[in-house]
Amino acid sequence: MDEVQGKDRLYVFNQEAIDSIREAKAWLKDPKYFKRVKISPSASIKMMSHCQSGVEKGIRNNGVPVEVMGLLLGHPDHEDPHAFIISDTQALPIEGFETSVVADDQEVINYQISLGEANELTRKDLFCGWYHSHPFDLDGTNHCYLSKTDVTTQTLWQNQEDNHGNPWLAIVVDPQLSLAKSSPEIRAFRVYPAGYTPPKNQTPDGVVVADAKVAIERWGACWDNYYLLEVSYFMSQLAHNTLNTFRDKFMWMNALTTNPMSEPEKRKDLLDLITKANKEAKASTGSGMGVFQQAFAQSSKEEDESGGKPSSVSQSGVDVAVQHCQASIGYLTKNIAFGNGHLNTSETSSKDAKAVDMKEN
Repeated sequence: MDEVQGKDRLYVFNQEAIDSIREAKAWLKDPKYFKRVKISPSASIKMMSHCQSGVEKGIRNNGVPVEVMGLLLGHPDHEDPHAFIISDTQALPIEGFETSVVADDQEVINYQISLGEANELTRKDLFCGWYHSHPFDLDGTNHCYLSKTDVTTQTLWQNQEDNHGNPWLAIVVDPQLSLAKSSPEIRAFRVYPAGYTPPKNQTPDGVVVADAKVAIERWGACWDNYYLLEVSYFMSQLAHNTLNTFRDKFMWMNALTTNPMSEPEKRKDLLDLITKANKEAKASTGSGMGVFQQAFAQSSKEEDESGGKPSSVSQSGVDVAVQHCQASIGYLTKNIAFGNGHLNTSETSSKDAKAVDMKEN
């Protein structure tokens, strides 16, 4: 219950407590005051959708993804003052290439002012940061970092807003890698104030490196001008229950469209069960027979001695057989319903056999 209340409380806006935090301006005394960022489902989905649209639009028009930009709505967490709560985002009509996304056009500035005025009529949250995308080539590395242009932009905004009691955050999204990994690649940053020198060779994630080239390759040329914040996501208990309902009622087809034997956890459970059964079989006779040979060889004798109740060896063999049959039936059903009707278990069987031999030896 405490965990549920902890999630729901992030939707509570305590005006008095937040005003007190803004008036104290504790972040002006600590260069790394903020440690965490908590992002709502609405904010994360809107950021990802906007950034992905830039990729699709750029490729469609010019063959090259374009960077996009937007603003963050939120406030400091009144129960965890070292954290931002990002409740929503609003896209800006800005596009660019590589490191050239800059919000310095007068039309864009007027658009931001209009957005802010409209938000004051309907929202309690203020603009507390900005986000933009780095839709660079998919090469397996994360492209969430601040470029020289990004550091300049964040520094200007942060100096202005922080001094007015409104701490400012920068978020970078890697839409290409997010799509490849099927999970959001989002990083949050703040720049160091003027006059502050971070520990020597310490990268934004707190790791100390001996070679500056390593830091530049991962974090850009301005790697020692900013630091990384921990990003997490939250949703209300109502939203959590709704998703569970959708999963239980409408995701039943997953049982037919996936192969249980290909899931690492399922394969591990089955291999552990086979290994356990083999050990029980060998321990009961001292012979080298496996579980199935032992189970069938003594099944009649055990049933006579136990009044029909199977021994642990026999039961283990049954458990292994049942799990394997269930998995094979599910795999066969999937192939008949959605595939070409052919069942290829040679590779799976070979891997299972090798894994059991390794665990036994």
